Amino acid sequence: WYEAAYLIASAMKGIMGSRWENLCALSPEAFQGSIEGAFSKEAFAAAIQWQGREDAPTKAFLLKWIDTHDEENVKELLQFSTGSRSLTGEPVYVMISPPNIEGTFPLPTSHTCARQLCLPTGCSSQQMFDDKIKQSLDDAKATGFLFA
Repeated sequence: WYEAAYLIASAMKGIMGSRWENLCALSPEAFQGSIEGAFSKEAFAAAIQWQGREDAPTKAFLLKWIDTHDEENVKELLQFSTGSRSLTGEPVYVMISPPNIEGTFPLPTSHTCARQLCLPTGCSSQQMFDDKIKQSLDDAKATGFLFA
């Protein structure tokens, strides 16, 4: 088995260069996390890269939603946004766009391949924002888009 492992390691070093050496320096737990990803609500909030309109209320609503909901709900939002329930070091893009119709707040949408959550502006309260996120997640579960 040693020869096979050596051949694989040599091939990986040739493909990845210094990145392979960095991976080899990781502890087993950190190496596993780099493959499978990890999750915490704080890391999710920190991974957000804002795009689109500057809308402080919408940003605040999302960050409060992440902070006040349990880990399972927040993992569902991450999966809704990226297709994955864990973070792998890549950003999660949050696009803030204007509402479609004056005075309305359409449901949040996502583009998982782009790791993008789309939040329209126009929400008048945290409760309204929370209800729209919940409805989007419930709809995704009902259609089989979210799964464990």
